[in-house]
Amino acid sequence: MKWGRRGIWTVVAVAVALLGTGCAPQRTEESQQISTQIRALPGVTETTHDYFNVFTKGQRFGLTVSVVPDVTADQLSAIWELFTKRVREVGFSQHDVTLTVVAPCTTQDTSSSCSKVTSAIDAGAKRQPAPPFADWVRLRQSPNVGSADITTAYSGPAPRVTVEVAIKGSQPGRPTDYRDITTAFHQIAGDFAALSDAAWRVGPVVGAYPALSTEQGFPDISAVALWERLNAVAPTSARFTARSAHKDQKDVQYSTARHYLNTTYAEVPTATEAQLRGIALAQLELLKQFGQPGIYELHGNKTSVTVWLGGCMGEMPPSLRSSAVEAEMRATYETCPR
Repeated sequence: MKWGRRGIWTVVAVAVALLGTGCAPQRTEESQQISTQIRALPGVTETTHDYFNVFTKGQRFGLTVSVVPDVTADQLSAIWELFTKRVREVGFSQHDVTLTVVAPCTTQDTSSSCSKVTSAIDAGAKRQPAPPFADWVRLRQSPNVGSADITTAYSGPAPRVTVEVAIKGSQPGRPTDYRDITTAFHQIAGDFAALSDAAWRVGPVVGAYPALSTEQGFPDISAVALWERLNAVAPTSARFTARSAHKDQKDVQYSTARHYLNTTYAEVPTATEAQLRGIALAQLELLKQFGQPGIYELHGNKTSVTVWLGGCMGEMPPSLRSSAVEAEMRATYETCPR
C-alpha cells in the first residue's frame, strides 16, 4: 500500500486531533457534577467552575464557591473534604486544580472588601490538610479588618501559606495610617500564632501604601521600628525576608528571626524635585542605619529614584536615567567598584 504526501499529512492531522481530544479524557460532566454537589452543601450560596482540556497544557479545573457571610469553619471544612475527595475520584488531582472560597463584602462602602481562600490541590498527597479556614473566619470577624485573603500553594513537603489583610482606618472617613497597620500586625501576631510561618502582607483597604510585608513569619521588632520611621517620612511599602522562622516562646508577638530588607517603595505624587530629594535622603539614611542590602524606590510627580543599597545597579543607559536626584543618591548609597 502506498501513501502519498497528502495522505501522510491527513494521518498526522487526525493523530494530533485524537491526542488533543481523545487520549486526554474530557471531564466536562464530572466538573459540572462536582460543582452541583458542592452547591448543595450548607453555607454555600453559589458555585461557578472552569474546566479546560488543552493539548499543550493539560487539564485545568477551578471551582469558585460563594458562601454566606457567617459561614463556619466546619462548613468550610466540609466543602474542602468533598471537593478533594471528588477530584481524586475522577482523576483531576494530577492536574492543575484549585478551589476558591469567596465571602461576600461586609459593607457597601470602600472601607470593607470581599475575602477569599484559594488553595491548589497537592497531586502527591493521598489526603491533603485543609487550608486554615478557622483562622480565616476569625480574621474576617476582626473589627479593623476590611478583607482577608489566604492562598496555599505546594512546592515541597509543606504548603506555602500567604496571608493578605486589608486594614480599615481607625478614624472614619480617613485613609489608613501606618500606625493602624502596626497596631493590626501586633494584634494579628498575638492572636494567630498558627499562621506564624506564613508570608504576610498587611496594608490599607484602598491603595498600596502604607504596607508591611514579610516573606515568612511575623516581622521582628527591628523591622517594625524601621518601617514606622520610614512611614513617618513618607507613605511606604516595605517587604522583608527572614533567615529563619523560629519564634520567641516568651513573646509570641514577634519572631526572633532577624528580618532582612528586600524591597522598599515610597510614593509622593505631589512632591517637587527638591522635596523628593529630602525624602530620599531621610529614608535612605534610615535604611543605611538598618544595615541590610535592598532595593529602594521613590516615586514623585515626574521624578523617580531607584537605589540598590549594599549593591550596584551599574551604568544605566541614557533612556533609563531618571534624574539628578537619583544620580546623587546612587553615588552616595550604592557600593560600586571604582
